[in-house]
Amino acid sequence: MVVTLIYPVAPVFTTAQMLVEDSVSAYGIMKGGLDVYTRYLAAELGSRGITANVVAPGAIFGGSAMEDSPEMRKFVEGITALGRVGLPDDVGGVVSFLCSDDAKWVNGQRIEVTGGVGL
Repeated sequence: MVVTLIYPVAPVFTTAQMLVEDSVSAYGIMKGGLDVYTRYLAAELGSRGITANVVAPGAIFGGSAMEDSPEMRKFVEGITALGRVGLPDDVGGVVSFLCSDDAKWVNGQRIEVTGGVGL
């Protein structure tokens, strides 16, 4: 899912999912494209005081994007440094931060919200 918000003098952010599945090369290319697009947006809009960042959520349960089964939850818990699955509020807090004045110096970044998958 891609969310891009553009308002006058407001932050811009996009989202890219962390997990890669078999036989979805076009999907993978688009995720990489979002990272590059975000950096270009950050450079082009920075002079107007607009920041642009990409949020890359990991396995998030509760939003119907992930298969939600006990087996899948156990698998994700096992590969996550925090030892639990991600929830929509885990991503929402990061997006909320990026839209706040507290993030005014964060620009052109990919922020992974994965709970530490792959550490």
